[in-house]
Amino acid sequence: MDARSVISRDGTRIGWTTTGRGEPLVLVHGAGADHTRWGAYASKLSDRFALHLVDRRGRGLSSDGQSYSIEREYDDIAAVAEAIGSGVTVLGHSYGGPIALGATMRTAAITRAVCYEGWPAVEGGPMPFGEGDAPDRVQALLDAGDEDGAVTLLMRELVGLTQEQVEWMRGQPMWAGRLAAAHTLPRELRTDASITLSEADLRSISTPVLLLIGGQNEESLRPQARELCSLLQHGRIGVLPGQGHMAMDTAPELLTDTITSFMESKA
Repeated sequence: MDARSVISRDGTRIGWTTTGRGEPLVLVHGAGADHTRWGAYASKLSDRFALHLVDRRGRGLSSDGQSYSIEREYDDIAAVAEAIGSGVTVLGHSYGGPIALGATMRTAAITRAVCYEGWPAVEGGPMPFGEGDAPDRVQALLDAGDEDGAVTLLMRELVGLTQEQVEWMRGQPMWAGRLAAAHTLPRELRTDASITLSEADLRSISTPVLLLIGGQNEESLRPQARELCSLLQHGRIGVLPGQGHMAMDTAPELLTDTITSFMESKA
């Protein structure tokens, strides 16, 4: 893999690795992770796409800013897309989903966006969920030097993974990246429950957008996705039958085929 970087609007260096050949696909990981989160899944995509695996600010190949906001993350991914060129598709997973969507408003280099179980709420409407005291509990674990406990809390209580699934993740190379990025969890958990875009902003997005839902979560997430699609110019909903929040691990071919079909579609 080749490593590259670009300077975002606020002076933060954003780094990523590149592999594969074909149309450019930027992968934006979720909270408590880095680019290694994509792991073996990236190897399945690299024969179809030129993959760009971003380390979001504050971890890995990227530096950090003096202050944090989700809008700066929009700028980061827009800067990466513009450095790559044009005709860029962005896939954002979980917390990376609203970042992928927000970045479409910052640059014409992004021509498609996929948000997998992560997107903003509509400003002025009810928030879909709250994090409760999780940010404070995670911070307490970090203050005690327990990065593993902090990441485990995220996965078990907020993502909803079973202990068996967490043990599997703990045995993967990605776990080291999650531990190294654990210090970013409190700020992202506090931000996550308040990420919104106005109706006007959503209506201004002309980029085709695919909102992906795992079939196990369809009942809870489809109403939010339907509301967003009613405002987006070219929004659509895709469902991954039988899957949850981690289809890149549990059904990589299904996820890949879904993304490929969306990228090859005319709208």
